[in-house]
Amino acid sequence: MNSTKRAIQTTFIDLYRKKSYDQMNVKELCVQTPVARTTFYEYYDNLGTLKAEIEDELIGGILKIAKATAGGSFVEMNLNVFFAQTLDYIKSHWEENYAFLVAQPNLAYIAKWKDAIKYHFRLRFPEKDAVPNRGLIMEVIASAVIGAYTYVLVGDYYVPDLKLPEERRPIGHWGRLHQSYLKLHRPMLYNELILSGSLHTVVADLNEQAADRLDLIIRQMMKAEGVTEAMKAENQMLWVQSMNSIRCRAEEIIKTELIYC
Repeated sequence: MNSTKRAIQTTFIDLYRKKSYDQMNVKELCVQTPVARTTFYEYYDNLGTLKAEIEDELIGGILKIAKATAGGSFVEMNLNVFFAQTLDYIKSHWEENYAFLVAQPNLAYIAKWKDAIKYHFRLRFPEKDAVPNRGLIMEVIASAVIGAYTYVLVGDYYVPDLKLPEERRPIGHWGRLHQSYLKLHRPMLYNELILSGSLHTVVADLNEQAADRLDLIIRQMMKAEGVTEAMKAENQMLWVQSMNSIRCRAEEIIKTELIYC
C-alpha cells in the first residue's frame, strides 16, 4: 500500500474513533490527512468504500493467519497457536480494531469477522455439521471470540475495554418516547447505539429538537387560527379549547416527523 492511501486510512480511523460515522465527510478527512479531494477520489468512491477496504484488509490478515496455521489441514489446526497469532495481529492493528470494536462498534466489520470464524469452525470441526442448532452454536462462539479480543489486561485481570458516556442531559418526554420506539421497532439500531455509548446523546438531542419544533409549530398554528392574547382575555374557555386542540395536533406532527421514524 502506498503512503497516500495509508495516510488516508490512518486519518479515517482517527476520525472514526472521535465522532459518529454518520457525521464524517470526505472534505474533513482530506483537510486532516492532508490530501486533495481529487486524490481521495482516485482511490475511493466515498467513505463507505474506504471503510469497507479497511474492514476487508483486517479480515484478510486474520484469514492468512488461519491458512498458515492450518497448513494443509484445518482439522489438525493448532487452535492455541492460531488464537495467539491472531491476538498478536490484533495488537499490531490495535488502532483499527479499537475503533471498530470499542470506540464505535462497526457492525459490518463484526459481521465479516463472524463469518470468517464460522467458516473456519466448519472446516476445523466438519463432524459438527449435523449437530442440532449448529447455526446458533457458531453464532455464540463467534460472538465470544470477538468479545474476548475486546478485553485488555489490567493488573492480573482482564476487563472490558469500554468507556461510559459522559452525557448528563435529561432525555425528557420526547427522548423517552423515541428510545422506546427504537427498542421495539428498530432493535439493530438501538443495540448499535447502546454498544457505541451514543444512545443517551441521540435521544437527548432529539428531545431538544422536538421541544423546539413543538414550540414553533404551536406559534405558527396560533397565528394561522387567530388564537391571541385578546381571545384569552375575552373568552378564556374558547382560548383553552383552541390551545388544547393546537397542542394535540402539534404533538402528533412531532411524533410523525421525529419520534416514530
